[in-house]
Amino acid sequence: MFEFLKKLFGIKPKESVPETAKGKQKKQAPPRRENKGKDSSPRREKKNSSQEKGAKRKEKKQCPAPQEFREEPAKVAEHPAELREVPPAEGKTRFLDLPLHREVQFGVQHAGFEFCTPIQAMTLPAVLAGRDIAGKAQTGTGKTA
Repeated sequence: MFEFLKKLFGIKPKESVPETAKGKQKKQAPPRRENKGKDSSPRREKKNSSQEKGAKRKEKKQCPAPQEFREEPAKVAEHPAELREVPPAEGKTRFLDLPLHREVQFGVQHAGFEFCTPIQAMTLPAVLAGRDIAGKAQTGTGKTA
C-alpha cells in the first residue's frame, strides 16, 4: 500500500540501508537555510501579494445601492364561469375527458389545448391513477406538458 502511495504522490524511496548498518547509522540534520534578509522571505512575499490583491479589489467599482421596488402580486388569469365545450373527435382524447382539477382544466383551455397528443393520451390516465410511467416519443410531442 505504501509503495502505491509513494508512486502516486511521486515520493522517491530512501536509499536502502543494510540491516546491520541501520542501528549504527547517525541521523543527519536537515540542511540549514541561509537568511537572505527580511525582504526576500517567502512570508513577506505572501503578505505583499495579498495586500496587492486587496488594493485591486478596492479599485473595482462598487455595486450601486439597491433601489427600492414594490413587488406586485402576480396577475391571475380570469377564466369564464364554465369550461368551453370541445366537440369529441374520432381517435382523439379530449383534456375534458380526463379527471383533471377544474383550475387545471381552465389553464389547459387558456393555453389553447383541446386534445391530447398520443403520448399524453396513453400516459395521463396512468399518472392520474397514481402510477409511475416511462415514455418515449419524438421531440415536440408534449411529453413534458
